[in-house]
Amino acid sequence: MFPSGSRGFARGSLVLTVAAIAAWVVVRYLQLKYLGPGIGYDSGLYQSYARSWGSGSTPYVDFRPEYPPGALPIFLIPHLMGGPDYARNFAIEMAAFDLATCLVVVAWSRRLHPDETYRQVQALVVYLLMTAALYPVLYTRFDLAPAAIAMGGLYLIYRNRWRSGPFLLGLAGAVKLWPFALLLAPLVLAFRRGGWPRLLKASAWSAAGVLLPVALLVPRAGWKVLNFLEYHAARGIEIGSTWSTAALGLNLLGLVPARPEHDFGAFHVKGPAASLFATLSMPALVLMAMAPQIRAAWKVRPADDALGRMGLAASAASVLGFMVAGKVLSPQFALWLVPFLPLVMDRPISAVLAVAAAVLTTAEYPFLAAPLEMLAPGHARAVIIVGIRNVLLVALYVVAWRALAKKPGKSAVSGHATNLAPRGVVL
Repeated sequence: MFPSGSRGFARGSLVLTVAAIAAWVVVRYLQLKYLGPGIGYDSGLYQSYARSWGSGSTPYVDFRPEYPPGALPIFLIPHLMGGPDYARNFAIEMAAFDLATCLVVVAWSRRLHPDETYRQVQALVVYLLMTAALYPVLYTRFDLAPAAIAMGGLYLIYRNRWRSGPFLLGLAGAVKLWPFALLLAPLVLAFRRGGWPRLLKASAWSAAGVLLPVALLVPRAGWKVLNFLEYHAARGIEIGSTWSTAALGLNLLGLVPARPEHDFGAFHVKGPAASLFATLSMPALVLMAMAPQIRAAWKVRPADDALGRMGLAASAASVLGFMVAGKVLSPQFALWLVPFLPLVMDRPISAVLAVAAAVLTTAEYPFLAAPLEMLAPGHARAVIIVGIRNVLLVALYVVAWRALAKKPGKSAVSGHATNLAPRGVVL
């Protein structure tokens, strides 16, 4: 039996969940009807990997995917669904991740603000607006999958689930590398709440998440499963990155020459400044992605952050740091942010900035891609607009970093259940 407060909390959660599903269905219907399913040829690349693997070829030996081993099962599922339209099957798969992510955002906002319905609604609205704004890549790229898995893992960790939570976070890292940057603070939290036994358990389960997809390939591919790292190490600064904006800006000012070139399946910027920026990007990425994790790990004590406010802020800042400082910032990378920003950017102005960053990302691709990449008429305007988007990402990084300065909460409001509650309690 639930106490009366818990029953009311559970009833409110059910109402919000049903409302969220209804809103998601309406928004996605209108989005698909008037904007279409998205743009790009990446699903064709995913299909080629799935066909090769499904026909018996060994990934990283007989063909060389540019993605980590955990991404390949995601590519394979639409192929196994059958039918002639792989892109449609893939979109259905991404829609499932989309709905799951939306529901986790709603559940976490309910825990963060149990007595503030408007904040719960705001988180839902910001999520739907950001994802709708990113419609060209939402269902045509797989980047929402690792974001959904990572968000689910963090949610479970802050419900004190030290098996399934770390497992999902490790699995997300096996799909796309950036979720590895989110592991430090949860592992330190595990140690502070349960000492070495809990840390070892959490570490083991996160390692299991990483190794599960790898184990499918290692018997035949061996160490070649790491070959995809060579591909990314050899890349220059991608044209949408912060570094490229700086290099192209210097070129427009006539200070240092720079030129876009197409290689590695995308446009990159070449030139003296670009070469220097490519070298600087890796240490900058490590610093900006890991500093929020280190700060959160340092601040949180065993009983602190029961609702995960600081964990969310650290995760959002780490993802933003990965994007801002990385030498590649493809438009689909903005999908990494959509589970985190609706919860961390909970003030109206920061929520507007989050949506604006998504809108400007779609302005970059597909609408400004040609002048940006081809030095066609409108190139300067395209560089400025992409630069504004990148400045917004830096501003959001600062907002998330400042959120880490707030005192972490120790319990929920009004006696509602926290992540330290028994397993039977509805959260």
